[in-house]
Amino acid sequence: MKKIYLIGSLILLILVQACVNDADDSGSANDTKKQPIVFIEKVDKQFVEDAAHINMAEIELGKLAIKKGSDKRIKNFGAILVKQHNKINIKLQVLARAKKIPLPVSIDSISNKNLATLAQNNGKAFDKAFLNYVVTNHQRCVQLFEQASKHVIDADLRKIADKNLLILKRHLDLIDVVKKGFK
Repeated sequence: MKKIYLIGSLILLILVQACVNDADDSGSANDTKKQPIVFIEKVDKQFVEDAAHINMAEIELGKLAIKKGSDKRIKNFGAILVKQHNKINIKLQVLARAKKIPLPVSIDSISNKNLATLAQNNGKAFDKAFLNYVVTNHQRCVQLFEQASKHVIDADLRKIADKNLLILKRHLDLIDVVKKGFK
């Protein structure tokens, strides 16, 4: 009887020890694998999506200006669009990835249609249509980034909106200079 009691106690002790070790191991293993949960407001997600769409459209617009522009100023402005909107897009992608916000992979259908229409022009007709379109599009960009700088909740996204708003306003100023050169 003493042997049975001793064996039973030993088994119970081993089981208790195993349970304690499992609890300790599972807690420490999960702590290293856990990542903080990031809550993003709807307005923030919408800004990221809209900004990504606009940036991709501006990049394509710049490439089109480089390819089809007949005036050197149009081609140069196209190169500026590609370079600066790529920078904005990269910063946005890095932040979106960190905050686990999905990004669109292509430009929206309206911008795609507008770019296709613009691409049908050649020479001076392209230059004139490009200038009209780029003004309208950049006004839309400025409006989006102004709204974001006021209403976005996430401080990092607001910082991106504020910083790039200045770049977009400079683009509008540069467009005005190029347009005046055509008159």
